[in-house]
Amino acid sequence: MSQKRLNFWLPEELIKQLKARGKMSEAVREGMSRYYAMLDWERRQLQDKLTAEELSLLADICNGAAFTSGMIPLGLLADAEDAEPAYYEKWKVDRKALLKKLDSLTACQEAALVDAIERFWEAVVHVPNMNPGELLPSMLAGLI
Repeated sequence: MSQKRLNFWLPEELIKQLKARGKMSEAVREGMSRYYAMLDWERRQLQDKLTAEELSLLADICNGAAFTSGMIPLGLLADAEDAEPAYYEKWKVDRKALLKKLDSLTACQEAALVDAIERFWEAVVHVPNMNPGELLPSMLAGLI
């Protein structure tokens, strides 16, 4: 496996967390590896839980949102609760049903969904006019 050296800044609290796990570079590498494996697993668990319209609505209301670690869990639920009724009308989504689904997600599932939405918006930069209802299910299935 090819490796590349990276230099980046971390908050002091995260550095303490990493030091508690041993050698810094190994802790970062292993922690990131575990995190992305967990996201992949949880993304597959979400495949049939949300409709294309619900995913499109979530991508729409999260456009420009910054999901920090403090916003998970329940950040998506809060955004969906605060969303104007026009979003639900635009995407033809039942508000109560979506809120119930979001409330039932585990923190790990929500992190996987946030990750897919963030990757969707990153992809839009490269392919304008992308339809989240088509792309997000592929991302949840691990196809992209």
